[in-house]
Amino acid sequence: MTVPAVEIIIPHFNGVEILRQCLRSLAGLSWQDLRITVVDNASTDDSVAMIESEFPTVSILRCEQNLGFAGGCNAGMRASRAPWQLLLNNDTEVEPGFIEPLVRQLEDNPRVAAVQPRICSIPRAGYLDYAGAAGGMLDRYGFPFAVGRIFSELEPDDGRYREGRSIFWASGTAVLFRAAALEEVGLLDEDFFMHMEEIDLAWRLHLNGWEVRSVPEQAVYHHSGYSLPEGAGRKVYLNYRNSLLMLLKNYQAATLWRRLPIRLLFDWIAMIRLLRLGDFTGVWGVKKAHFWILSHPRRIARMRRQVQSQRRLPDNAVDRVLFPRSIVWSHFKRGINRFSELDWDINDPTCDT
Repeated sequence: MTVPAVEIIIPHFNGVEILRQCLRSLAGLSWQDLRITVVDNASTDDSVAMIESEFPTVSILRCEQNLGFAGGCNAGMRASRAPWQLLLNNDTEVEPGFIEPLVRQLEDNPRVAAVQPRICSIPRAGYLDYAGAAGGMLDRYGFPFAVGRIFSELEPDDGRYREGRSIFWASGTAVLFRAAALEEVGLLDEDFFMHMEEIDLAWRLHLNGWEVRSVPEQAVYHHSGYSLPEGAGRKVYLNYRNSLLMLLKNYQAATLWRRLPIRLLFDWIAMIRLLRLGDFTGVWGVKKAHFWILSHPRRIARMRRQVQSQRRLPDNAVDRVLFPRSIVWSHFKRGINRFSELDWDINDPTCDT
């Protein structure tokens, strides 16, 4: 029986040792038709020499400049001819059989476009990871969370979330895409550079009738925050800016007019909270994000036109896979720290919290 080809695409910029650990873990994979490509974003260290010396079967795609996570992944996906394309962070380590259940899910469900494994933390052993946990979710105001992670509250990897489920987004840390779906909706938006570009892509997939699922029976282990540590000003800026970009791109006008003012109110409340905590770096990040949005109306209009011209479903059809309340309010005001406490099932449109 012929197995489909899987290509693992690893965007990389500097960090020889972290990449070496990742590639060593991939050496134990059992998938027969497998290709591994490292997209080097113009590293200035010995990363390329290390790959050539220690991992001669790994392909290297060299970029002349740092294209960011989105640009690096896109370069790899454009060059790939595999029907299944697996994006993997360079700061991960994998279980030997993690590919098989992912491919099986795509083969058995032709309308599923993307799947992610369970993602566990390396720094916090025994816990799910910040970047995706057991599957990504999104509230209607553009704030992401995950099955097993609400904001910075991580849940233990205690077997609670081992069943597959529909999710809103699959983490770019480790996600297997159906190449045919990407050909239909496009690749990652390179204007995002890094952070939330996979959520934006998932939104476009939903707008075109595709599904996204978690397959958490196998795990990928992640050094979360290696590229940008939690709380860094640039990370805060990119998270807030890119979250607003998603709303402006993907919502229909009527929905945007209803939900954007509430979202902006949450941002201002966040800045007041950060001021009280003395986190001036965080305040700077949020303000800079809003300034970027206000100063790029034509660019945002172009991005929006492209998405709206391609969409097949109205917002009310996609609302069923969005958390129907504010995750900010649920967490900070109601004290909900665990996904199971939300009492919400993405597959049950009558379930409301």
